[in-house]
Amino acid sequence: MSQSLEDILTHAGIAICVTDLDRKIMFQNSESNSVCGSRPHVNCPSGVFGTCKIPLEDVNSHLGVRQCPGDRINNRLYDVFMVNTGKNLITFSIPLTEMMENEMAKYRHHNLTHREVEIVGLVLLKKSNQDIGRILHISENTVKTHLKNLYRKLPVQERKYLRELRPRE
Repeated sequence: MSQSLEDILTHAGIAICVTDLDRKIMFQNSESNSVCGSRPHVNCPSGVFGTCKIPLEDVNSHLGVRQCPGDRINNRLYDVFMVNTGKNLITFSIPLTEMMENEMAKYRHHNLTHREVEIVGLVLLKKSNQDIGRILHISENTVKTHLKNLYRKLPVQERKYLRELRPRE
């Protein structure tokens, strides 16, 4: 038995919303309805565009895919991908909250401090040292010290994985 793409994405908890370039909603799957509320054929008052750090004019003017990683929508964490086809904006909001909890569970038994666990969570969201410092209200040098300390506590494979996630600075 074959499933539709919409069924597969909805089962994975991925919210899909299609708008025209003026933000008039053309389609929402059931997950999008639960995240944003059902709004058929009306202009989206905020939605992802209200939380994503990419300006709407920037999204509208660039064809292709834009990403807004680690976006908070209704107190849940999502990776948001916006596809501009030239006629429509297709938004995929991929839930991270549960995935992050599963990832974080791997690190909890390594005797990390509370701050080191916070930093691991931000590294998993691919945040830079500068972003981590800004979010946690600490200096970049303090972030580097915490990273050095937590890397020492982790097995080689986990260190390697976290380092691969780091943005190039």
